[in-house]
Amino acid sequence: MIGNKLDTDMEKIIKKLEGKREVKKMHAVEVLRKDRERIRIESLKEGIEKGKKEGKKEGILCVAKKMLKEGLDEEFISKITGLDKNKFI
Repeated sequence: MIGNKLDTDMEKIIKKLEGKREVKKMHAVEVLRKDRERIRIESLKEGIEKGKKEGKKEGILCVAKKMLKEGLDEEFISKITGLDKNKFI
């Protein structure tokens, strides 16, 4: 209900400002808001991807250390996990 009133009020304001420079300013503000939202979403996506990569690395390292504890050969662990021996020893 409040949203409808706000939309109606905004329509009135826009109609009053049509043909005036303020409309261009309002358009610019809307463009900036949309850009800000797009940038925020892109930043979140990048953060999620970075977190996934870091989590995957941590998981592989954890498995490599467990394999080492179980007595598996360091060369074998390195070959399977793709990790340098110095990272899990």
